[in-house]
Amino acid sequence: MLELVGERSGRSILIRLCLVLAWVAGANAAHGQCAASFSPTVNYGTGNGANSVAAGDFDSDTRADLAVVNYSAGTVSVLLGNGAGTFLPAVQYGAGSSPYFVAVGDLNSDNRLDLVAVNDMASNNVSVLLGNGNGTFGAATAFNAGDRPH
Repeated sequence: MLELVGERSGRSILIRLCLVLAWVAGANAAHGQCAASFSPTVNYGTGNGANSVAAGDFDSDTRADLAVVNYSAGTVSVLLGNGAGTFLPAVQYGAGSSPYFVAVGDLNSDNRLDLVAVNDMASNNVSVLLGNGNGTFGAATAFNAGDRPH
């Protein structure tokens, strides 16, 4: 799993983003040579306050998909990959109170990727969205994560 964390800055973010994009496009990105190997920038709308992104194959088509948490909107956006590094428009799912980080994994051992959104410190919880295996997700279920999850 590759991820880009919005609260970091500088070269490490560029390198991680290059690695994510290279993985999405099926290309090899050499350290420091990433920017020269990509087409012009394409912007995809995700939601208000996009803060963190994670990649995974949410619809089992062997193409990388993206999940982005939107802090201000309280949502997670899912962008399914078309191949060649392009994506379908984002689909929004409720993710709890001010999510600031997203992670991907098979949390319930059903061979489908699920999403975990870590919510703002005031809520002390994480939201789990179970994947359906076709690129869609169930409603978020909040779990207590103790004092100030981060």
